Amino acid sequence: MTQSLQTFRRAIGDAAELFQCYENMNAVPEQTPPNSLKKASLVLALTAWETYVEDVATELFQNKFSILKGSTVGNFVEKQFRDKLKQFNTPNSTKTQMLFREFFGFDVTEHWTLQHYIPKTAKLNWTILSS
Repeated sequence: MTQSLQTFRRAIGDAAELFQCYENMNAVPEQTPPNSLKKASLVLALTAWETYVEDVATELFQNKFSILKGSTVGNFVEKQFRDKLKQFNTPNSTKTQMLFREFFGFDVTEHWTLQHYIPKTAKLNWTILSS
């Protein structure tokens, strides 16, 4: 398991735990949980996803381009990659697809799965959710 996946699992677990607190409070009729708990869990989940995509891309970049490290070409490509990552906040399927196509030569969204969806539909649903 990659370091990025381990980090993602911890972060998404925190988001799920916070949302479960909201659900537990919501199950008690006398309590009205603050909506901020639900919103905070969504923010944590989206942040976990953004960090995961950036971490996976960074791991792939290091593996693919490590032989060029320190060279003029390597420095140029690394600067281009870092600049793209700085612009990558709030990643949607299109931004993610473009990053992986540009630097790694494949469409990562073709491999996405979402429970009960085929990859093409998973990509579409993620685009709608992240818009």
